Amino acid sequence: MAVAVKNTAKSSQVRSRQAVALGSLLGAIYVLASLALLFYALPRIWTAAVTPLFLAEGQKISAVDQALLAVAIIAAALGLVVLGRKLAGNSQPVGVRAGVFVAVLGFLAVVLLVRLIGGALEQTGRIEPQMGLIIVGVLAAALLGGMGYLFFRPATAQNLVALDEQGWFSATSYKRTQGMRVRRATILGFLIIAGCGVYSLLNRNTLGTAGVDHLQVAIPFSGGYAIRLLPDVAFTLPILLVGLTLWIGWRLVNYPPFADFLIATEAEMNKVSWTTRKRLVQDTLIVLTTMLLLTVFLFVVDVVWFKVLSNPWVPILQTESSKENQDQVQQDW
Repeated sequence: MAVAVKNTAKSSQVRSRQAVALGSLLGAIYVLASLALLFYALPRIWTAAVTPLFLAEGQKISAVDQALLAVAIIAAALGLVVLGRKLAGNSQPVGVRAGVFVAVLGFLAVVLLVRLIGGALEQTGRIEPQMGLIIVGVLAAALLGGMGYLFFRPATAQNLVALDEQGWFSATSYKRTQGMRVRRATILGFLIIAGCGVYSLLNRNTLGTAGVDHLQVAIPFSGGYAIRLLPDVAFTLPILLVGLTLWIGWRLVNYPPFADFLIATEAEMNKVSWTTRKRLVQDTLIVLTTMLLLTVFLFVVDVVWFKVLSNPWVPILQTESSKENQDQVQQDW
């Protein structure tokens, strides 16, 4: 009698891949909605409801209003982070965090690609605005659908899991008690290099001279309507760069292959026998004295051999004076 046995391992792998794909897409939607709320909806609501309370007659901007708006955005961001962690739970599948990051980048790539194609179609002038909006909408929907389809493929889930396991999207440290001095020095060097770049960006006012107040993407066939991706680039971009630098520096020294290299480096440095201060001074004086004696010796040898070889009776080195003396000796003979 034949008995049908379900392949539980295979079905669990399929459910795991589906959970990674679904969690990644839902997380990306939450992140994009949070960014829209923080950088688009909240500033508009604040400008309409709160800003008039801080403005005097004829005044266009208030420092107190801008400071309170920044505090409100930071508080809202922290609240959204806490809410997102609660919604995600503690038992989310491995690969979801990497999937959220990749999905957000994919959405931005779709937006830029639609803008590029739609802008090229708009410049032809042969398509009506309504038809152009339909074409742009269908193109965006097709690209987003294709991206969603790719997320449910087995290879995509495996790559997301492999990327997540590298630790770039986790706050946990790797062997935190080992190689601490070398790790701190590495983070410090990385922060100094990146900080110099951000300081140069601000000091030269590169963003201000570029004449771009907001980073936005115009929607084709919409009459100039644009999606604002990053408001107040001169202020928000340096802040994002600083935050990104801190995160990359932290994760870099906790990336397992590089962290193991730093740990091994500190272990080798601990094997070095460092000399005492007295011995260091003695050895330094010996080296300097030896170098001075060798310099004097080589100088004396160089002068003596120069005099000997440039002598008119030994015409090996030809100089102006030795040539004249040799001609005089020949004339005397």
